[in-house]
Amino acid sequence: MLAVMVLCLLTHPASMFMLLGLGASWVYMFVVKTDPLVINGRTFSDREKLMGMSAISLIVMFFLSSIGSVIFMGLGLGCAGVAAHGAMRVPDDLFLDENADDNGFFSFLKPPQPGQATI
Repeated sequence: MLAVMVLCLLTHPASMFMLLGLGASWVYMFVVKTDPLVINGRTFSDREKLMGMSAISLIVMFFLSSIGSVIFMGLGLGCAGVAAHGAMRVPDDLFLDENADDNGFFSFLKPPQPGQATI
C-alpha cells in the first residue's frame, strides 16, 4: 500500500513538492527552532504551535492544492489492491483441523463438558 502511495505522489510532482514543503515547515517549527514562537509580543506554547501547524497543513492539503485528492486516490488504489489480493487468495493449507470438535476461538466461553478437566 505504501508503494501505491509513493507511486501516486511520483506521478503528481507538484503535490510531492508541496508535501515536502509542509514537512520542512513542521521540522523547522518543532526541531530546528527550539525557542518559543513570538508573534506581535505574544508567546505561543508548543500546544498552540501544534494546533496552528495542523490547521495550516489541513487548509493547504485540502483547500489550496490537490494533495488531498492524490492521497485519497492512493489510499483507494491501495485498498483495492489489498481487497483484490484477499479475494484471489486460496487459504486451503493455512488452517489445521486437529480438533474438529473445538468451536473456534471463542471455545473458552463454553462451560466445561462432563469429565473435562478445569484449571
